[in-house]
Amino acid sequence: MWLIPSGKALTSILSETIGFPFYVTSKDAQYMLCFDDHDCLIATGKAVEWICQLRNDRKSS
Repeated sequence: MWLIPSGKALTSILSETIGFPFYVTSKDAQYMLCFDDHDCLIATGKAVEWICQLRNDRKSS
C-alpha cells in the first residue's frame, strides 16, 4: 500500500501500470477506483462524479 499525494501523481502511476488490476481508495474509504488489466477505469462512491466529469470533458473536446 502506498500514499499517493495527488491526482496528477496517480495519473502518472496509472500510465505506467500494465497487466494487473490497481486499486485506489481514500483514507476514509469514501471512494474506490480500479484500473484493470484491460485499461478500464472503474469507480465507486465519490469517484463516480469525478469519472463522469472526465467523460463529459472528453466528449466536449
